[in-house]
Amino acid sequence: RRTRSVSAVCKSDRIKVIIGFALIGLIIVAIFALPYLRFGRLRLFGFFEGASTGSYQLVQEQEFPADGVRDIEVIWGSGDAAIVPGSGNVFVVREEARPNLGGKMPQQAWIRAENGCLKARWNENGSTSTESTPASGPNDGGENRRITIEVPAAAQDKLGSIVLNGTSGSYQLGRLTSDAVEVDFTSGELKCVGVATSRISLSFTSGSVATQELSAETLDVSLTSGDAALAGIVRDAARIDLTSGDVETSFTSLPATLDLTFTTGDVVLNLPAQAGFTAQVSATSGDVTSDFAQGDAGTAGTDSATRVYRNGDGSAAIIVALTSGDLALQRA
Repeated sequence: RRTRSVSAVCKSDRIKVIIGFALIGLIIVAIFALPYLRFGRLRLFGFFEGASTGSYQLVQEQEFPADGVRDIEVIWGSGDAAIVPGSGNVFVVREEARPNLGGKMPQQAWIRAENGCLKARWNENGSTSTESTPASGPNDGGENRRITIEVPAAAQDKLGSIVLNGTSGSYQLGRLTSDAVEVDFTSGELKCVGVATSRISLSFTSGSVATQELSAETLDVSLTSGDAALAGIVRDAARIDLTSGDVETSFTSLPATLDLTFTTGDVVLNLPAQAGFTAQVSATSGDVTSDFAQGDAGTAGTDSATRVYRNGDGSAAIIVALTSGDLALQRA
């Protein structure tokens, strides 16, 4: 019996030793293999790949003659993009990135000038996904990328169209004149300063947008969730469609028509004291406050849920429809 008991113990110890060596082997394999495995857009041990270190470094820089470019189109991914005035006499496109912990940089963006249009794309196929960027290894660079397009003085006041599409990041447009501006991004921040255009369209799902010194004939803003601060001059028509968030307008002069629709949030309309307007406000639920005297308001010709505010000659038409939120009409 004693011999049998000792034999059983030895066998149990051998099994434990084998299992222990097997586990050590699996751990070693995992350490070296898992960083190379992807599941969808997630790479295991992603902190080896995704983290970045140090300052931005130049990835590439290209120059294009001023007379060869009229339109600008940027399709970017998760990173920053800026289209701003430059000091030289050519268009300069500069791409920068921060290396990952492995010290590797991302593949260069696709940049071309074709048929008068300067195009910069996150990937050659126009996708904004990093999955479309061939990797150079487990630390292949990543989404810490930014692109800057400097517009020469000879072209700053006669651009055709500016198109900027992105996934998420910080976007900037500065002191340029163009026929049309179109910005469409999923999530991020847009600053638009000193832009003059006939038509500007700003569409984003989540984030914030701010315009300063804007000069436009028409303005179209579509926002699902976020904040918008709109300042400048819009002469013809302004349309603002907000699902959830906050909006503040500070137009130095009112457009002929201002159409504002929002579901929930806070909206402040800073209206020039000398401007003539008629504002029709339809509210399902929420608070409406006005800096204008009680004598400026009435309900003639409208249903009981609509309030009418008039100032001066009443020439500009302001139509506001809110489901649930707060609206303030303030004297600027």
